[in-house]
Amino acid sequence: MKRIEFYEKRKVFFSISAAVVVIGILCCLIFGVQLDIQFKGGSILSYSYSGDIDINGVEDIAEGSLGMNVSVANTTDAAGMTVVQISTSGGISTEAKSALDDALTKAYPDNDIKFTETRSVSASMGTSFLVKSIVAIVLAAILMVLFIWWRFRKIGGLSAGTFALLALCLDVFIAFLAFVIFGIPLNDNFVAVILTIFGYSINDTIVIFDRIRENEKLVGNKYPTEEIVTRSINQSLGRTINTSICTLTVMAVLSIFAIATNLDSLISFALPMMFGIVSGFYSSTFITGPLWATWKNFKAAKKTQQDAA
Repeated sequence: MKRIEFYEKRKVFFSISAAVVVIGILCCLIFGVQLDIQFKGGSILSYSYSGDIDINGVEDIAEGSLGMNVSVANTTDAAGMTVVQISTSGGISTEAKSALDDALTKAYPDNDIKFTETRSVSASMGTSFLVKSIVAIVLAAILMVLFIWWRFRKIGGLSAGTFALLALCLDVFIAFLAFVIFGIPLNDNFVAVILTIFGYSINDTIVIFDRIRENEKLVGNKYPTEEIVTRSINQSLGRTINTSICTLTVMAVLSIFAIATNLDSLISFALPMMFGIVSGFYSSTFITGPLWATWKNFKAAKKTQQDAA
């Protein structure tokens, strides 16, 4: 495999990341960020059915019957039955629920539509769940930095952990951007995606830093930091590419299956994960190592200036 000059081309890679962040912020402003009722509160009505029904038609019927905006999704319950879920941002009275039952039964007489359950989440509970989710993500990030700090303490573990976390922030943003672009409300799957990407991306980063540590033992001071970093990334590149392709293939198959069967609960996990996997490969390979080498060289130059003074 042809050697890639990761450190020498670091400004190109950093610029690409900065451009993606800017474009992502613009997308957030244009498309907006949606929250599922798990985070903002509301109600979910679930109906089992047979055959095929038009999701858009169900949405129109529900909005006309309830007199409020709703979101509709297909999923599968624990018994394996196909279920359509109607989510609202407010409470639903017994009368409104009965009117919706009648409207759906009348519109789809051949699909054996039956009401199965209703779930309500207060706004305060939704906010509490959102805060707890953020705490879980932050705690996972802190623990990973501490582990990298201890694991690579002989080569500057704290800086390695810090820049690894910075790269992970890019991965989280890309996954978040997938939710925004595809209009997927942020739900518990968002938390699952973020924590999964944390583990996946940091694994590639640790492999590269482990190779950097081994190469520093072998060559000592014969080569500068940037050369050791570039060599280590190139040596790990084949393994990283193979792992990323295999994982991406699995997520792609899941996404295609979920889209074909209208399983929104699976789409909201598999589709953002695809973006997160690509970003995880990019950040761990093109960002973390070169950024760490840049910092090491900066510190070395600063120490040289202080010694000369």
